[in-house]
Amino acid sequence: MPTAPDVTESADEPVAPQRLSTSFLASFFLGVSAVFVAVSGGHTTSIDDEIRYQTTRSLMSLRPSIADLNALFPGFYVLRSNGTFAGSYGLGQSIVALPFYAVGRVASWFGTGQAAEFATRVATFFTNSYVTAATATVLVIIAVELGASRRGALTIGLVFAFGTFAFPHSKTFFAEPGVALTLVLGVLLMIRIARKPSVWLAAWCGGIVGFGALFRLDAVLFLPVFGIFLLITVRRLPLARLVAMAVSFGLGAFVPLVFLFATNWWRYGSATTMGANAPSTTFPLVEGVVNLFFSPGKSVLLYAPPILAAFAAVIFCRRARTLMVWLCAALVVTNVVMTARLPFWHGDASWGPRYLQETLPVMLVPLVYVIDSKRWGIGVRTLGWIGFWMAALPAVLIYFNVFLVKAVNETGRGDFINATHFDMAWNPIMGEIELVPDGIRDALGTERITDVPRNPYLRGPEYDYGFFAHSPRLDFWWLWVGPTNSSRATYLLMVPLMLQVLLAIALHLRDRRSSHRSDERPQERIELVDVVVPREVGVGGGGT
Repeated sequence: MPTAPDVTESADEPVAPQRLSTSFLASFFLGVSAVFVAVSGGHTTSIDDEIRYQTTRSLMSLRPSIADLNALFPGFYVLRSNGTFAGSYGLGQSIVALPFYAVGRVASWFGTGQAAEFATRVATFFTNSYVTAATATVLVIIAVELGASRRGALTIGLVFAFGTFAFPHSKTFFAEPGVALTLVLGVLLMIRIARKPSVWLAAWCGGIVGFGALFRLDAVLFLPVFGIFLLITVRRLPLARLVAMAVSFGLGAFVPLVFLFATNWWRYGSATTMGANAPSTTFPLVEGVVNLFFSPGKSVLLYAPPILAAFAAVIFCRRARTLMVWLCAALVVTNVVMTARLPFWHGDASWGPRYLQETLPVMLVPLVYVIDSKRWGIGVRTLGWIGFWMAALPAVLIYFNVFLVKAVNETGRGDFINATHFDMAWNPIMGEIELVPDGIRDALGTERITDVPRNPYLRGPEYDYGFFAHSPRLDFWWLWVGPTNSSRATYLLMVPLMLQVLLAIALHLRDRRSSHRSDERPQERIELVDVVVPREVGVGGGGT
């Protein structure tokens, strides 16, 4: 397959990044996050989510221990010296969720009793809606920084947000979206360091990537990858300046790691206690890698089809083989290797290969170099639409655990893993699509689904996610208020959502007016002295 001929930039031409207005970026972020919030389920999806929610509630009260425990999962808690328990997960997700929890608490004041708790939960579980939208926005910035047109960058951001399993995962309270955000921010800072080395940028890069370890401890493995590529990027600097850059990166990474040890001491009584015991890493590596990419039920290529175009770009387009793409490739390899060695490489209960969500956005970075080609662009958009209809929308409409519960009931708890991962007859994507008509008919009231008898919602944390998985219903928070017998105060959360939509529209119109005025002005020659990147650094395109 030849390199796309209509990508005309010469390898020797420096790439001057276009300017993206604040209005454009803000309207994109607000618009994407508004869609995510509108279709959020407003509930936990696993015991992991529930523990993080309880930790968020405890943090709001400045308590290290959590109030509600699930006796079915004792290994997810750490016993403290005073007999209380703390959650075994890092504080990153709970820290980011605090403002959303606070909004939910305000809404719950207008309700009464236990039913008002639902408003607090719904708002808290908006967290990943905004985290994933922020990741898509940073991906747009990266695309423009690496030479894509504004339209091409917008396409990449939308393809990530709505054409991959990032969309349904924005409805969860998992920690992987948070790690993904820290990684794309790290890549963006590395691009800017390559253009203009700065000790402050290096420190910010180390600090932001290091903060990923507060979401998931194994994210600390990404730090040495960034450190190595930092040294490669600035290797031509004088020795003193190079050492200063390395030290700044290390000091930046040191800050969140110190915070991690300090909070461990506060929560567990020991700085070196990291929560849950280290997972086993004895699963065969080759088998795990094959499963992650080629198993019929968990292949990342099925749940994120645009990755196929990104991989093809690296293989067939030499322009895409730059240092920043190799950085992204190293992050992906690190993520794949550490996931493939886990016995639970599949990340159940989840939609798709949950742990590869961490590097999903950086997998799409090679698209930057081909997105403005007509033929490649059509291919990327086509794969994005396939991902939207097959790998994203079905799991957004119907809570994905509905299918997993069905699989457990019909194949047996001991066999459902093999069935849903390796048997095409139990492919989760096809199974989820089959549930959508029933969920829509139920929402319209034309055919009420006969529910398995449910325990009252909020009877205990172990039921908070199981409650929603008994039958197919449209999984939107504003449709769950009635079935959960929750306070109508939850609908107050529509107010900030509507204001956000109006603000996104206003900013979009402002950006269009500004762009129109810019088009009418005479084009000035752009001075590239400050943005030219040496070809060896590999930020711009390579030869074709």
